[in-house]
Amino acid sequence: MKHLRVLSLAAASALSVGVCGAQEPAFESASVKVADPANRPSPDKRTSGGPGTDDPGHFYFANAGMGELIMRAYGIKADQLSAPCWILGVKRCANETVNFELSATLPADTTEERFDGMLRNLLTTRFGLVVHHLTRNVPGYELFVEGGSVSPENPVAPPGDEFWSGRGILAAGSVSGNSERAWFRERSMAEFVAHLEGMVGLALGMDGEKVGKPRITDKTGLTGTYSFAFGSSCPCFETVGYQFPGGLSNDPAGVPLPNTFDALRDQLGLKLVKTADVPVDVIVVDQVERAPIS
Repeated sequence: MKHLRVLSLAAASALSVGVCGAQEPAFESASVKVADPANRPSPDKRTSGGPGTDDPGHFYFANAGMGELIMRAYGIKADQLSAPCWILGVKRCANETVNFELSATLPADTTEERFDGMLRNLLTTRFGLVVHHLTRNVPGYELFVEGGSVSPENPVAPPGDEFWSGRGILAAGSVSGNSERAWFRERSMAEFVAHLEGMVGLALGMDGEKVGKPRITDKTGLTGTYSFAFGSSCPCFETVGYQFPGGLSNDPAGVPLPNTFDALRDQLGLKLVKTADVPVDVIVVDQVERAPIS
């Protein structure tokens, strides 16, 4: 991220958008405080309410990391945020990480766009958040069905299929040596593509936290949900130390997995076609407090 910060400082005078001066809408009322570390609700209960929900006039976010709040406020992915690691939630800064509990009220007819502005306003007034934008180009790809009888609807299992039994969590898997194995159950192509962007990035030698991830557009036309196994190899897995929770067994001896691009074709009947690089907006955090100002 060091090289990114150099670019950020050089461009700050032209691109600075410190949000202190921005005219953003505000929540009707909002309470924000440091979260109790002992109160860790399950992922599906961390947020509730807000636009498009059954409780549009109230929004609640428990144990929200600063990075999560910024990404929500600006509608960006993790690789579009450049910030100190305590904000990003990087493991090496685990002792520095601070989570927050946010409860806010808002008009029931608030749109998603206006809600994002309210959250940006709160981060500015309660945490002194100042950011600027820069543009980063990342590789672009389109994903197509290769043809034939192989597809996520009728997948060909990779070698060592016995290691896939009983796995039902999205992208649960492991990295062993230079191979990754993952199992998807009843998941959409959009969910698979989101995971695939990270895999392709690693296959290209990209560190997603520093230089972003490729952007893949789904052109398969597959609209259902699918269950399939997927495994590929990449030397960079070992050097990056990429690891999913709940790892699977090691690769069977003498059964190498193909690279990500060949695995898509051979296991799922899909292919990636290179397109023009995609410009991606990056939010660079210039300053933010570790605790609410008021």
